[in-house]
Amino acid sequence: MRIFRRGAFAVAAIVSLIATLGIQSPASADAATDSRLLSLTSSSLFARGAFGSPWKVGDCHLEFPSYVYIESGTTRVHVHAVSDTDFTKHADVWHSRLVFMDAQQRVVASVGSTGESVLDSPQMVPAEGDEGPSIVYEWDHVAVVPNGIPSRAVSVRWLSAC
Repeated sequence: MRIFRRGAFAVAAIVSLIATLGIQSPASADAATDSRLLSLTSSSLFARGAFGSPWKVGDCHLEFPSYVYIESGTTRVHVHAVSDTDFTKHADVWHSRLVFMDAQQRVVASVGSTGESVLDSPQMVPAEGDEGPSIVYEWDHVAVVPNGIPSRAVSVRWLSAC
């Protein structure tokens, strides 16, 4: 029993010492989330540059001319985006999920997730050194919606996290 107490005391002392010295484990940024609703502007194209000005989620920005495009006659959804981050210690990622809705705002299809997704940005690493802002990244991803996007879809909610 005495050995167990000494071991527990030693572990507590080491944890206290680490906390006192400020030694930190690798950290990840708190994930901020937001969404934007885009209206269908034709049978296949959702509003280009629908955000007007940069869309900021956490430290990340989605810049003009980012857009969502449904490839006509296919099950493919194309995301074109321009993104950057104000500050990162390792690499920030713009996560995306697209939820297509009908006129009554009922979900008719979705693709991606706000965790890891086929619609994620590349890792946005510091432009210089180990931390700081990134360069601007321009990227394109195509995702397949297995059953396609029904013609009754009139809007898409772009859910994002950084």
